[in-house]
Formats: sequence, C-alpha cells, structure tokens
Amino acid sequence: MRKILFILSTVLLILLTAAQPMSAEKNSSRIRVGYYENGAFQTGANPGDIRRGYAYEYYRKISEYTGWRYEYVYGTFTDLYKMLLDGQIDLLAGLAKTDKRIGLIGYPDFPMGNETYNLIKHNGDERITSAYETLNDKRIGVLDSAIVQVLKKFLNDHNINANLVIFNDYSSMLTAFEKNNVDAMVAESDGSRERHDTELLYAFGTSDYYLCVSHSRPDLLEDLNKAQVQLMVEEPHFINSLKIKYDVVNRNLSEKEKKWLAEHDTLRIGYLNNYLPYSDTTGKGKVTGLIKDLIPQILGQLEISGLNVTYSGYDSYDDMLMDLGDDYIDVAFPVGGGLFFTEERGIFQSNPVLPINPNLVFADENASQNPKSFSANKNNLMQYYFIKTNYPDAEIYFYSSIDECLTAVVDGTVDCTTVNGIRVNDLLKNRQFRGLSIKPLSALDSRCFGVTIGNEGLLKLLNRGVNVIGRDQIEPLAYKYLEGLYKRSMYDMLMDNMWLAGLALAAISLLIIAFFARESRNAKQRMKEKEEAGKVLEAKNRELDENKQALIASNKKLAEAAQKEQAANVAKSQFLSNMSHEIRTPINAIMGMNEMICREAGAPNIREYAENIRTASSSLLGIINDILDFSKIEAGKIEIIPVEYEISSLLNDLVNMVKTRADKKGLALHVKASSELPTLLYGDEIRLKQVITNILTNAVKYTEEGSVTLSISSEKTDDKTIRLKVSVEDTGIGIKPEDLKKLYNPFERIEEKRNRTIEGTGLGMNITKRLLELMDSHLEVESVYGKGSKFSFTVTQPVIDWTPIGDFENAFRRAVARQKSLQRTLYRTKCKSAGRRRYGNEYHSNKGTS
Repeated sequence: MRKILFILSTVLLILLTAAQPMSAEKNSSRIRVGYYENGAFQTGANPGDIRRGYAYEYYRKISEYTGWRYEYVYGTFTDLYKMLLDGQIDLLAGLAKTDKRIGLIGYPDFPMGNETYNLIKHNGDERITSAYETLNDKRIGVLDSAIVQVLKKFLNDHNINANLVIFNDYSSMLTAFEKNNVDAMVAESDGSRERHDTELLYAFGTSDYYLCVSHSRPDLLEDLNKAQVQLMVEEPHFINSLKIKYDVVNRNLSEKEKKWLAEHDTLRIGYLNNYLPYSDTTGKGKVTGLIKDLIPQILGQLEISGLNVTYSGYDSYDDMLMDLGDDYIDVAFPVGGGLFFTEERGIFQSNPVLPINPNLVFADENASQNPKSFSANKNNLMQYYFIKTNYPDAEIYFYSSIDECLTAVVDGTVDCTTVNGIRVNDLLKNRQFRGLSIKPLSALDSRCFGVTIGNEGLLKLLNRGVNVIGRDQIEPLAYKYLEGLYKRSMYDMLMDNMWLAGLALAAISLLIIAFFARESRNAKQRMKEKEEAGKVLEAKNRELDENKQALIASNKKLAEAAQKEQAANVAKSQFLSNMSHEIRTPINAIMGMNEMICREAGAPNIREYAENIRTASSSLLGIINDILDFSKIEAGKIEIIPVEYEISSLLNDLVNMVKTRADKKGLALHVKASSELPTLLYGDEIRLKQVITNILTNAVKYTEEGSVTLSISSEKTDDKTIRLKVSVEDTGIGIKPEDLKKLYNPFERIEEKRNRTIEGTGLGMNITKRLLELMDSHLEVESVYGKGSKFSFTVTQPVIDWTPIGDFENAFRRAVARQKSLQRTLYRTKCKSAGRRRYGNEYHSNKGTS
C-alpha cells in the first residue's frame, strides 16, 4: 500500500511541477493563520509569546514549499473557526474531517497528522478507575470541536451517563481541571502526556486532523495540495519526526510499576567493573561511571523518593548475570550482546541506554576484510556474544582484559577484536595501541539495563526513566568518564613533546645568532664612524690652529657627543649582558639535559633529566615570553580572553611559582585570602596570573630580608560581579620618589648600579601596566625608600559560583609545614646515604692497601 501511495504521489508531483507555477503577485500578501493555545500541539497564542509546537513547525515547513508569509491571528478555537467560515482568516490547523464541515471549509488531500483522544483524571482520584461505570454522573471537560461527537458516541456505546462540560479554548479547560471543576477531561495524545498531576484512563478514539483553508481562498488550497505532495516525496519522514519530537513521555507510573515500588524498599544494582564510561569501582571501593549518575537521575525525574539504592561491582559479566538470576541483585548494568543470548540467560533487556555501534579493531587491512580469528575479553561476554552472532565462523580466543585483547591484535596473534563505539577512541590513544586501525560496524550492540524475565514492573520503570531523560542528556553523562580509559604516562608525555624541545632550541639558537650578528654589524659601523670622525677632527685641528677658542668649543661639543654615545653604549652593553646571562644558562641546561635524554632514553633516571629540562626551559621561556608579550602589546595584538576559573586554583599556582624563590632567599611568603572569595569567577585567568606573578617576582627580587605578603579580597558590586582587590607588599629596598616615573619604562631598571646583580629585562612592570589597562584597571604604587613597597590594583570579575572558598590561609600554612617536614626527612635520608657511601669507600680503600 505504501509503495502504491509513493508512486501515485511521485506522478502527481510531476504533473503539478509541469503545471503553471504560483505567481509572485498571489503570494506577495501575508496569509492569515488562526493560532490558538492547545498544549503541545501549538503554544504561544498571545502577542509577544514564543510560538512553538507540532502545528507551528508544520506551518513553517509548508511555507518552504509555497513561499507563504504568515500573519498570525490569535483567539480561541471556537472564535477562530467562525472567522475561518466568514473568510476573516485563511488557514486553521487541527480540524477533523466531518460531513458537516466538508461543504463549509476546504480540506487538503492529505492530513497533517493523526491523534488519539484520551480520557485523563486527577492523579490519586480513586473514585474513577478504568471501569467505564465509574464515569457515571461525573463531569467531563471537552474542547468544542469534532471530539465532542466522538466522545458522545463512546459514552452511548458503553451506556455511560456522564455530564459533558464544553469549553471554547484549551486554557480554560485546563484551569477548570486544575480547580476540580471537572472530574476528568479529554486530551489529545500530546496533551495527555505533558502533565505530572494526571493519570491516563484509556483512549476512546482516533482521528486524522487537517490544515484547513477558507472557501474564499481556493488558490491556497491548490498550493497546499502541491506542497504536501512535494513534502511527502522529498521529506517522507518529516511527519513521523514531528510525532516523535512532540510525543512527551508520560511520567505517570503504571499499576505494575506502582506495585513493584510498594513491594520493594531497596533497589539492588549490579554493575561491571573495568568498563568505563559505563561502570567501574574506584580505588576507594566506590561506584563510578555512567551508572553512578543515571540511577539517581531516573529516580529524580520520576519523583520516586524513599527507595534505597545499593551497588555491587562484578569483575565478570557471567558472575553478574548469575547473581541476577539467583535474585542477589535486581538490575544488571550494562547488558548487551544480542537479545538471543540475554533471553537464553532469562533476562529482559531495557530500552537502550546508549544505542552504540561497535568498532572492528585491526592491524592488517587485508585481515579485516574477512577476519578469521578474534580476541575476546572472558570477563565481558557481551563482546563474545556480539562476535559469535556476527562472525559465526571465526575462531575466538579469550583474554583477561581488553588491553590483552588489543595487544593480541598488535602482535598478530589474532586478526581483529571489537570495541564498544564510545570507548574505542580513548582506548587507542594509549601508546602501545596507536598503530591499530578501526572500522565502524553497521550492527548495533546497545548497552541496556537487565532484569529477570517476569519482573515487568521494574523493567517498565527503567524504560520510562531512560525515555524521560533521553539520549541527549545521557551521552554527556557518559562522556565525562572516558578520560579514565587513556592512561598517559610521563614517558608518553616526554616522547610526545620531544620535538618541541628540539624546535625551541633551534628557534632560540637562530634568534641568538641573528641578535649578535646585528650587534656585530652595528659595532663595526659605530667604529667606522668614530674613525671617520677622528680624521675629520684631526683635519679641523690642523685648519683651526689660528683660532684656539673655536677649537676649544668644537672639542667640547665632540666630547659631549662622545660621552652621550658612550652612555648609550654602556646601557646597551648592560642590556646585552643581562640578556646573555639570562638566555645562556637555560640554553646550556636544555642542551646538556637533552643530550643525556637522547643517550639514556628509556632508563629510570629519564624523569630527573626531563625535570631539569623543564626547569631550564621555564626560565628561558619566561624571558622570551616577556619580550614577545612586549612586542605583541606594542603591536596591539594582545586580547583579553575570559574563561571560567577557580580562585583557589589561581592562588595555589601563584604560591607554587613564587614560594621556592622566596624560600631560597629566606623570605617569608604570606598569603591573606578572604574566606568570602567566590569559588568560580569569569575572566582572563592567564593574564591575571601573569600580572600578579610579575608583581610577586619583583617583590622577591628586590627584598633581601623580611617578607612578601599577597592579599586578595573582594567587594560585591551586584548580583553577577565583584571587584577583586589584589595587593603585594614587601619589606624590600623601596623606590625613590623621583624614580617612580621610570618604573614603567621598557628596558630600563631603577638604580641600575645598585641592582646590577638582580636578574631581569626591565619589561615586567611595563607589561603589567599594559595588561591591567586592557582589563580596565591600573596599578597603584606606594613606596618608602629603604623600607619597602606596596603594589595594588582592582579588577571587575563576573561570578559563576558564589560559594566561598573558606580559610585558604590555614590550608596554605599546613601545606608549607608539610613541605618543610618532607624537606627535613629527605635531608636526613640523603645524609644517611652519604654516610654509608663514605664508609663503604673507606672500607674498600683499606682493603686495597692491606
């Protein structure tokens, strides 16, 4: 029948396409659409409301084929139907076809949908049951439409004497139902499922409904028929997709579900270990994975309270199903591999929690075309069942884990294995499996809940919960547990980024060569200029012997020019000296450590070398980054990029970056963080951290004894933002008042002679000032020469989470105490080891001389 309908529709489309097209003039005016409120069918029937629903999407789709532009006329269904009869509107949706209406309005060739008429009652009203006679003398609300005749026929056929209360619009009927002015009401299929306070009694009829046209607009009816035919041919699944989209899942529990809940106070969940993102057990013995989040969400969505939930982890899928069959657990998760095998084990499968296609994993492309052998995890028989179903002739070899199964493919012991589609990419990130290839399979192997056959109440409960939450919400719950499948080691990290060290070395070497080559050329040019100036001076001296005063004046000018040039050369030489000192040390460290890594790669001490490389590279990159940041700021290419960040994480990073340097100088680092600081803020964390780090680093550099204090507090400005107040105070050398104006000059350091032993490029405070200006802030400086300085600023930050961070100072002091204790323990251990080595050396030395 469908094939015949499709052929007729195609022929009709061809004939209609060949006919004269609709004129632009005819469609230039707006089409008047009657729009009324009717649950999920269509909502937003007031000016300014957002329109949505089944009918609204149908209007928009039809306009794609007709070019219609709509003018929406709002009202009740009854009023709008009268306007359709009078020609005051052109279109009205949701009308059933009746003999009475056929001569009054225009019906298209095809309906816009089909609906079921349902009787619903108040949830918990025990006076009305599924028995028909309980409706006698009850008030039933019904919309003034074709439904009235269908309901009357149903009541007459079943000898039900009920009182009908007819309403002009859906909203009035809902209000009457909520106020108990009616005992039951009639709802179309969508409307009966969208409410939590109702209980479905039964359906009493079905009907097609149409998008009808005023008799005064036969041209619109012709266009509508053409559009519907085109829609059926080009988008045959559109109507069905609308039904699925607006078929809201009924949250009201059935009798079997209610009975199961009444008979059970505990839900016992069994889950499979080592199967993330679905399920696993943490090192502390706690359940983790999708199952941990999904069960509470199901109970919450279905408003089930008072049900205790217990979890039991299983290392073997077979053991889990045996305990399910022996009634030690109520639910097994996940279950899959095919309906046949679960039926054989006496198990019902729920609706798919995640419908997933497995992937074929192989090393040899030829072997994957017709695989002869597979590896399978003996602790996860879902994999075995799937392979047995889809590759019945293949040999299957069992291994203890999925890692061993993949290793067997790498080694060529077997041709292929299969991996669940959501797990495959993260598993193959592991270095030993990166040479494997994957091919998605067409066969589904969804992961479901499993209950024993006969436990229909619990099965329906789980199905309802899965449908209510929906795949769109379940997938994100699963994806957050995928990271546990990729076990990245330090060796992986080092090898993956080895090329970066080489690239950095090459770039830095080229930068240094170019830098010194340029300076060499400049020096030669200056020398040549000096020589030429000397020759000119000698010639002038010979020429100006007779005019001594003129000669003295000329010599004085030349001396002043030479002095200025010398001062510039000294400043430039000092800068080059600083740059050379700052760059050479990390380069030597990188090159030395890199050479050792290259020679001893794979040895246990590779981590120590890698750490040395990291330390030296960080120092070098700090200088280069200052120069690059300065260049970017000068070029106007720095942008503030806000992100969510935790203030406690920011504080920890700042302390970790500065604490070691302060400890080496014997300085006390104090952190005064307000306990009322919000936990999560929104701003450019990287640039904010860079600003505070620059200020802290300067404070440590120019403080020889005493302390450095970082203070952070906040002031609430409104419900969404705070002013973050940051200050750094030190007991260092201070700044002279006349030197404050030099503080932000690039490549210039205050009191150069006094501070010549302190490292730095003279760019940090300039960069700090520029970055704060980009964040609509500025740096304030208070300083007493010889006593210390205080740098502070205030920046506005939006708040994501207002939860206070608590007492950060106590946590910081405990961390410092633990660090010092650890350092003393390590020191004593090293001393003991050194003593044993000295004793051993002396023993061997004496033995050699005897």
